[in-house]
Amino acid sequence: DFIIDPLSIDDLAPLEAVFSAPHIEIVFHAAEADIGALRRDYGFEFNNIFDTYIAARTLGWPKVGLASILRSQFGIKLNKRYQQSDWSKRPLSAEKLAYAQYDTHYLLDLRDIMREQLIASGYWEEANEYFQQLTKTIIPLKEFDPEGFWRIRAAQYLSEQGLKHLRALYIWREKKAMQRDTPPFKIMQDQEMIAIAEASPRNYDEMMQVQNVSRTLLQRYAKALLRVILQSLSDPVPLPPANISRPDEQVLVRYQLLHQWRKHKAAERGVESDIILPRDALWALAYSAPASHDELARITDLWPHRRKIYANEILSVLGNIEG
Repeated sequence: DFIIDPLSIDDLAPLEAVFSAPHIEIVFHAAEADIGALRRDYGFEFNNIFDTYIAARTLGWPKVGLASILRSQFGIKLNKRYQQSDWSKRPLSAEKLAYAQYDTHYLLDLRDIMREQLIASGYWEEANEYFQQLTKTIIPLKEFDPEGFWRIRAAQYLSEQGLKHLRALYIWREKKAMQRDTPPFKIMQDQEMIAIAEASPRNYDEMMQVQNVSRTLLQRYAKALLRVILQSLSDPVPLPPANISRPDEQVLVRYQLLHQWRKHKAAERGVESDIILPRDALWALAYSAPASHDELARITDLWPHRRKIYANEILSVLGNIEG
């Protein structure tokens, strides 16, 4: 094993050739944040990745955090206290170096186990399609704007109550990120805020059952997030910027029925809903209301493999609405 300290290297450019090589597979666990930051800060491109987090979710594994997976697959127990450590401080202790080693040591073996299971279950193409989408991730760097939550895709489609929740979550995330001196996306992903705002949980049990939210996030912050949600109930409804308008009623009806169909499909497979279709695809379908396979093919947010396997069901749902 090798551990490379990026803070001690002036030029990381040589990594570009490795990351972008189509014949070299880069294995991550929860790649989105890493790829987004590396593309933004260094201009790196990725062409061939495997994400053990997405693979575990596609397979419907009950626990998808790396520590839980290593324990169940290899009997390895990681010390979770180092997840909260300040990794910018030098020198790194022997314990931290050991943690960093075990954090990646088993990823290649895990990748082999997962790939075999994905192929055997018929979900390899589905997972690989998700991996390819992750290679396009980029995380913008900008000054904090408390109204910036409107720029989150799908924000403007939330109910008035959901918008109050989302604004409060957005502000809470920024404060928590500043306290921990870490990027906001490492506290909570945009889609996780949307999921919590949409679910509008009213007690701890409901918060812990919100779908499409990291179990690690909920275990760490569920009580704090619940306080944010409950306090935001009395907030004024945020007013959208002049250039943002809410969709008409037919779009909302189509979205809700597609959302229910996706939720049912996910429950059948024992996976979270975004494994079936990303939220952006639902909104694209709700807006465009395709009535044929040709029209479905023009929706870029509906990824090709998912279009292939779900096209008839999607058209049936939309056809029933229009009918």
